[in-house]
Formats: sequence, C-alpha cells, structure tokens
Amino acid sequence: MDLQLEDKLCLVTGSTGGIGIEIARMLLQNKVRCSFSKHPHDACYLNISHDSQASVIINGRSQRSTSTATQRLRSEVSGAKIYVAIGDLSSAEGVNSFLLAVEKVEAQVGQPVSVLVNNLGVFHNEEFEHITDEKWQEYYQTNTMSGVRLSRHFLPKMLERNSFGRIIFISSEAALKPLPNMLAYGVSKTSQLSLSRGLSELTKGKKNITVNCVLPGPTMTDGLIDYMKGYASDHGFGDDINAAVADYFKIHEPTSLIQRFLDPKEVAYVTVMLCSPLAGGINGTAQHADGGIVRHIS
Repeated sequence: MDLQLEDKLCLVTGSTGGIGIEIARMLLQNKVRCSFSKHPHDACYLNISHDSQASVIINGRSQRSTSTATQRLRSEVSGAKIYVAIGDLSSAEGVNSFLLAVEKVEAQVGQPVSVLVNNLGVFHNEEFEHITDEKWQEYYQTNTMSGVRLSRHFLPKMLERNSFGRIIFISSEAALKPLPNMLAYGVSKTSQLSLSRGLSELTKGKKNITVNCVLPGPTMTDGLIDYMKGYASDHGFGDDINAAVADYFKIHEPTSLIQRFLDPKEVAYVTVMLCSPLAGGINGTAQHADGGIVRHIS
C-alpha cells in the first residue's frame, strides 16, 4: 500500500534501536526523508551520508551507536540516505542544540520537518519507595518534556504552513494500566496522553494536521530479551525463552489476548500508518497496539 509519504521529512526520537529504529526503517521503505534522535550523553552532532536515496537523521548516545544503526538501516533499505544528530533531549539545552542540527538538515534537504514521532523514553523496574526525586525528574524530563519541547518547536510551524503535519507520541499501555513496579514510568506515559489530546485541539480546522498517541504493550526490545533470559534461568526454564515467555504472561500479564511480547515491527506498523496523509481522519486519539492487554470498549 502506498502511504503517500514521499518527500516528507520526518523526525523520530530514540531511533537507534527498539521501536524507534523500526519506525525509521519503515519510513525509509516508504521513501521519505527522515530525522532521528535518541537520548544521548554527548553534545549535539551532525553527520551526513551522501550515497543513498532517502534522507534520514539518526541519533544515539554516541558515534558508535549511530554508526551501528546507520549500517543496519543501509543493509535493510537499499539507497537510504542517512544523516546523524547526537544531542541530549532530556534537557532544554540539549533539545536546543539538537534543533540547530535539525534546522541544518532542513536547509540542506529543502524540506521542513512535517512528521514528528516522540519515541524517546526511559524505564526502570523498581519499587516505588526506591524511586528518588532525581529518578522522577529523569522520567519527566526524558519521557514528557522532550516531547513538549520538540512539539513546541514544530507544531506552530506545521499550523502556519497549514498543509500537512503529524505529531505522534509513543506512550504505553502502562499509561492506562499503572504497574506498581514502574510507577514513575506509568505517570510519565499518562502525561503523554493528556499532552497529545491537548495539542490535537490546536489543530482544529487545519488541513491534515493531526496529533495522536500509540500505546504499545510489552514489546520485545533488546533490554527485554536480556530480562527474559534471566527470568528463564531463575524460573527453571534454562534456555527455553518461549516457555519462559508463556509462563511470564500467564502469571504477570493474564489479560493479554496474544499472550506474548509484541515485535517492535508491530508497533512501527501502527505508527507509520498514523504518519500517512491517508490517516487524516484520525486525530486526538490513543491508538492501542497492546495485544489486548487493556480491557476496554472505548
């Protein structure tokens, strides 16, 4: 299906692995020009590759992580043209530096960013009483304020152009189903729902400009693979990860209808669909991609 994303410049935060890199890959496969970023520890950095077809900005913590992601995408998408920007999106200063790099890409590509996917996020598995004020601030600054700052920059420009624009927040089923061992994460994800819906109100009457959330369920990213290996060992499953996953869902996620972890690609499919101009009738919503883990009828 042609998603009509040609000549669109997209920015996807947190895009060197997990759900973010899958969103990046699918956007590239639709021949868009894309921008990518991830929570890094380095100053803002821009690197341009000239030998590919689509235009993409990748971001990560370091030159090494972005180079690895660039190589992976080039091997999966023939002719991908990739840019690299490294910047700390968990602080105002970092976002400002990152936006300067993005503006250079916009000038070089000759297109403004018209799709922003706020995918960046951190999570930890920890008891409530052990979550320090500093940890709460980390969740808020990274998961919530990064999207606030980027949306504050890009949404007014989209509204002024009044032609096409997309802002998507990658939230979580934890926004609606708070987990006692991930409370700070859940609170930050719930705030994204309110933020997304509020921003969508600003698009009223505009031409094909939308703001939506995607709510993934538990997704098999690299971190969860390591966790499940430990779970398998601790619960007597040895190397049988499949048996460990079945046991985990039976005990810890009994409401899941698919009784497995989502593949990052499954979340990316939903996200890229919302990026398409064809999805102009979907606005102000929270799109579930959670395997039916949240029982609801709305």
